[in-house]
Amino acid sequence: MQKTKEKLPTTFEESINLIGLCPIEFYKLYSHLPSDEFAYKKLKIIIQSLNRGWTPCYNSNSEKWNNYFYMSPEFKLYGSYNYADVSFIGMNIVFKEKSLAEYTAKQFVDIYKEFYDYNPKNEYPINIIIPITSKEQIKTFEDALLRTDQTLEEFNNLSKGLRSDEIAYRKLKIIIKVLNNDWKPNHNDLTEYKYYPWHQLKAPFAFSGAHYGYMLTASTVGVRLCFKSRELSDYVGKQFEDIYKQFMCC
Repeated sequence: MQKTKEKLPTTFEESINLIGLCPIEFYKLYSHLPSDEFAYKKLKIIIQSLNRGWTPCYNSNSEKWNNYFYMSPEFKLYGSYNYADVSFIGMNIVFKEKSLAEYTAKQFVDIYKEFYDYNPKNEYPINIIIPITSKEQIKTFEDALLRTDQTLEEFNNLSKGLRSDEIAYRKLKIIIKVLNNDWKPNHNDLTEYKYYPWHQLKAPFAFSGAHYGYMLTASTVGVRLCFKSRELSDYVGKQFEDIYKQFMCC
């Protein structure tokens, strides 16, 4: 007997129903989040529904994971990436099969775009009030926060109800914003290089090096996690290894 082809979800609502959660409750709890964080939560649910119970194994030396990325500035699907030991996006939004990664990248392109791109009307509410003069001034997340108009108590209150990887993502955004002195990558400038750190995901988790690009970088890790220089990317990738691990491996 020929096996019936499994129907894939075509909307976020179908995805969340597949894993037994209520979309109405989800929107009630999380629609207030900044657009990128809301999209990140959606992507994790979509990918969970498509992976059908499969989760990447942190300690496996042979298992490979799949992801798709886009080309700036048109945000067109560019190609797939299949990797086994290093990454820049982490384990929460990868696929067990290339075909699932390709399907999701095409079907849910609007949600990916919300995660990767800036939305001036709906960013995390924080501003730099004391610019840095040296990267060594920022050695902890608290150092970065002191350069902004937000206290640690305010940050913790605003982060209630988020998962550990989501809190780590929010921390990285603040750290990178401060170290970049509020620099934002320009999708339309194909001469501008953007940098981001790679990490070895197989145990032990460790900084692996910096990667750069001008067409692809901001649409692989997202504009909020890009650096204006390799020096900053290397520094943060090493100095804040624990936060990257929490974001990528939890």
